[in-house]
Amino acid sequence: MSMQISCHAEGVEKSLTWLKVQDKDLGLVPGSVLDFSGLFNFDPKTIITPLGVDNQGHLADQDGKGARIRFLCATLAYGGPHGGYPDHSMADVFAKQLRMRGYNLARFPYNDEALMEGRDKDFDYNPTELDRFHYLLAALKKQGIYWMIDAATSENGAYVGPVWPAPAAHNIKMGLYTQPAAQEHWKTMVTTILGEKNPYTQQSILTDPALAVVTVINENSLEYITREGYPDDLQQPFSKWVQNKYKNLPALQTAWQDDNIGSFSKIKLPDENESSPRHADLLQFFSDLEHSTLKWTTEFLRKQNYQGLITNYNNGASMYTRSVSRDLKLVTQHAYYDHPTDFVEPGSQQLATSSITDIVPYARDLISRRYGQKPFVVDEYDHPFWSSWRREAGIVIPAYAALQDWDGIARYGNPVELDYGTSKFKRHTVIYPFTIGMDPVARAGETLAALLFRRADVKPAQSSVAIELTQQSVFSESSGRWRLMPDDLSAIGLVTGFGLRWNEGKANETPHWKPDATFELSPAPSRAQKIFNKLAAKLGKQTSSSWSDHVAALRKAGLLSKKNRTNPATGVYESDTGEILLDSRARLMTVITPLTEAAVFDDDAPLTLTQLKIESASAPALLSVSSVDGKNLNQSSRMLLIFATDARNSGMRFSDGGQRLQDLGKPPILMRAASARITLHHKDPQGLQLYSTALNGKRMDVIPTEKVSGGLRFTLDTGKLSHGPTTYFELVNESIKGITVPLSAE
Repeated sequence: MSMQISCHAEGVEKSLTWLKVQDKDLGLVPGSVLDFSGLFNFDPKTIITPLGVDNQGHLADQDGKGARIRFLCATLAYGGPHGGYPDHSMADVFAKQLRMRGYNLARFPYNDEALMEGRDKDFDYNPTELDRFHYLLAALKKQGIYWMIDAATSENGAYVGPVWPAPAAHNIKMGLYTQPAAQEHWKTMVTTILGEKNPYTQQSILTDPALAVVTVINENSLEYITREGYPDDLQQPFSKWVQNKYKNLPALQTAWQDDNIGSFSKIKLPDENESSPRHADLLQFFSDLEHSTLKWTTEFLRKQNYQGLITNYNNGASMYTRSVSRDLKLVTQHAYYDHPTDFVEPGSQQLATSSITDIVPYARDLISRRYGQKPFVVDEYDHPFWSSWRREAGIVIPAYAALQDWDGIARYGNPVELDYGTSKFKRHTVIYPFTIGMDPVARAGETLAALLFRRADVKPAQSSVAIELTQQSVFSESSGRWRLMPDDLSAIGLVTGFGLRWNEGKANETPHWKPDATFELSPAPSRAQKIFNKLAAKLGKQTSSSWSDHVAALRKAGLLSKKNRTNPATGVYESDTGEILLDSRARLMTVITPLTEAAVFDDDAPLTLTQLKIESASAPALLSVSSVDGKNLNQSSRMLLIFATDARNSGMRFSDGGQRLQDLGKPPILMRAASARITLHHKDPQGLQLYSTALNGKRMDVIPTEKVSGGLRFTLDTGKLSHGPTTYFELVNESIKGITVPLSAE
């Protein structure tokens, strides 16, 4: 029987009903409605050649010559507080569970930390953890799951020293740019962690075709690692770079408009917010240093016989950080919305706002980083716990990723937990920011992501627009360290395809990507920053830089139909496919496709999609219905319904209206109870039975349905289930051959 428990928050949501999650077993039941292993036709035996890039700029097997593969990636972090890698028996279970949930890529950060746990000598890896790491890789490969591995993640690398959460004793991230000793240390990590033979695959990790991607070092953009000040290590390299560029002091004094520079050896680094020729040169220096570092690290990996994809510089916000991506064969990027200020420490704060009201800035940032005709993988994203708005992440990123036809997405992190309440590690007993497995809301979002993105329920955009970048536009004096992609440009990616194109300014240059239209970014951010280039020529005039004018021009060029509801005046953005609608003022987003209809909403007003009508809802939620038998929704014999509200730990305490954390809380997990009245149109509703399911997919309570004209009407009420609250329901015709999962008798 469900037990009602109060959620202790100072001045916020005290009247809401929070119910204890009664489910203990989180391992998906084979053959259940949550078992997606049959949705994706992929044979593990095809992992015999490295992953590559096809002639359309997408990831494909057989070194790019085979079938395209779109990746739903699971981030698996096992260092520090996560308790280490699973033992052999659990590794087999985890690998199978990942495949059942739709994952086909596993990313491994922090191996350098996890393998050094408790060691007293550099590179003296914990033998138990190393063995388990090797076995887990082999288990994943057997399930057809590729690997994406950071060559380095921790600032401590594989040095002996304090591990998380202690301060880093080393700074290998900066050292990789400037210190020969740190560079040699990185090389040794590569050869000793990735270069040694895995006894369970009989080949080294680096030469195994299952290793799809190596990240040189995680989150190592110079913009990011110098955000709190410039280290002394940069002074001499910058001075040398400046001298090499200007050759003599008079030329430098003229360029920088500073007659007081008396020596190349005494050149000062600019202030971080400075807008000057000195600062423009610093950005160019950063970019050149990043390019050269990428070059030598890539050459080293190739000498170790690694043939797969290499990426780096997966974070950074400004325009300049996009410059180095043009040299990458695979572009990767991280983005978060409402990142806690101090993790789970008392006083850590979130905005506690809707990303949709803010016009999904983390999605737009990601959209504006993809280069046309290059594969693009988001290897970290999230709208983290404890924000009640995090339900939005389960629809926002997967839907726009599919619209933009990206190659992979990974919500951070650790998406699989097998049970509630048995681990001795706190990270596996309560919900934390940046962990998925313990959070029923985040897990529900990942379930939807497997359908919207990996199964490609959402169609790619019908047209595409390129933003042309040049040296001048990115590194001009007025660019500034923190100059971002203008909002009215990134918003284009919410309505049609979007990609970057780098123009070296060479005569007769032929673009490697030819979209329907091209925007050119003006080098002067203080004035009209962009003009329609090819599109303007097509229209016979130039347009201004406002979002309203962009939309009008897209319509006139035929890239948006007359029926498209995008309206700058009301904050509405509709994709050119008509499948995605974002209403920023209503805090509403809907996705309507033949196989899935979904909405994330704040208001309880009636909401009509196509087959799905939400007549009423007692709480803000993410609500979706998806066919899992491959038939269109109105003909499907088996459907998954997701109804996700909010979840918290018991005893969580907040101040400042729920923004500032005071206590993370303890077990058990609580879920906000809610109900929704729904009508679903269906051509043959006879025989359809609605069940609630446990969080592992097992059928539980029978939910009454009412036959109405053209379909079914029913109420989902998570506060009235015999097995406690859930996020999943199954609508199924059990008389159809092949649907044999029994109803639980417990």
